Amino acid sequence: MAAGNSPDARWSALRGYDAVLAELPVLLVLFDDADPRIRTRIAYLLAWFPEAAATTLPLFLARTAREDDPVVAATALVAAGLIGTAAQAADLAPHLSADEPLVRWAAATALVRLTNHQQDAVEPRLLDRAVAELTTVADSPAPTCVTDYNEGDFHGHIERSLHSLPTGAPQAALAACLPRIERDRDGHRTRTALNELFRTPLPDPLPDYASLPVWQRQLLRALAEQHYPWIARWVAATL
Repeated sequence: MAAGNSPDARWSALRGYDAVLAELPVLLVLFDDADPRIRTRIAYLLAWFPEAAATTLPLFLARTAREDDPVVAATALVAAGLIGTAAQAADLAPHLSADEPLVRWAAATALVRLTNHQQDAVEPRLLDRAVAELTTVADSPAPTCVTDYNEGDFHGHIERSLHSLPTGAPQAALAACLPRIERDRDGHRTRTALNELFRTPLPDPLPDYASLPVWQRQLLRALAEQHYPWIARWVAATL
């Protein structure tokens, strides 16, 4: 403050953002670096600068088309979904058929994200394919290698993507992926899962477990297996 700077932390963050933005033209050459870790980091970095989309979107799509590292390709695909428009849907669609599961997940995530923030939404048939892919992946363990989005929390990213759907998140997919979310430092997973299970406060007494819909029983059992004692006691007591 003595130097004339603002006490608001957002002010210094904005100055840092603008400083990186000014250097983007120099950083773009890193997209062709021999080290896949460098290519991954530059793709991730560029995703946070939508004002440079006219330059970076073609780079994301070109890099993905020739990339042999699945993490680099997936990072670039998700970046395209974050800063692109529905006009990019046709370029992303072929990657839904990729052999690499992480690339298919990234293409599906990108298409859902395009739908979330664009008025000219992605074609319904294509969006259905993307949601079906995320639903399938939600019920599987996270890949060994993932992107850095959502701090590397693979299933947490699926949850956020599904919640961004204008039509609402598929309950079956959420039931599959919520118990797998990695961040649970303060009960995040339990609170999120129960909010999906019960949109209103839990009744008293608690309902009979066997009377719940299949997808609710599936999620509760998964949470019980994650050592949430009160849920485990409820499931055991009502069976």
